[in-house]
Amino acid sequence: MKCNRCGKENVDPVYPHTCTPLAIALAERLDAETEKTVSIDLMHFEAAVELRRLHAENEALKQALHTEEAISFRHQLHAVQAENEALKKQIFEIRRGDREANAQ
Repeated sequence: MKCNRCGKENVDPVYPHTCTPLAIALAERLDAETEKTVSIDLMHFEAAVELRRLHAENEALKQALHTEEAISFRHQLHAVQAENEALKKQIFEIRRGDREANAQ
């Protein structure tokens, strides 16, 4: 059996390689279940729906985390850049003072 996305051959029958997130893969396996009874079908359907919902929520949370991290990083970067500019000004003033002292 090959991966459904990248074509990599699966060697582990218990935990096969898949590029599909685990929750989605489990939902697909539940959808493909061959034993059909009303109670099992309903249980599988509800489990598959919940797995897909949890996957979507997880992806949204990951995206929000990346956004917050990016904003935090940009704030830190701006602070470092401002501090760098302040230090450059101080160095310029010190050098100017040294030149004036040497000129006298």
